[in-house]
Amino acid sequence: AVRGVHDLLAGGRAAYTAATSAGEYARALQSARLVVQWEEMAGHASTQASVLVRDRAMAENVGWLLGQLPSGARMMLWAHNAHVSRTPGW
Repeated sequence: AVRGVHDLLAGGRAAYTAATSAGEYARALQSARLVVQWEEMAGHASTQASVLVRDRAMAENVGWLLGQLPSGARMMLWAHNAHVSRTPGW
């Protein structure tokens, strides 16, 4: 059901942006995406897969946040070594 809400928001981009703003729409869609990510992680309840889903979501969200900043902007990210390693699958 949460994916359905996300998809509904994604499909109504023009209408929602016209009713609010591009920034507000982007934040609402990202908020819906966060809920979808949580559901995906919770579906793997404390397994190695849940860690990988969480790390993938963290990376996606960092990319989204950086994409909201002006070109050339920087951000600082800190996390446990395993979360930012280049190990295959992480």
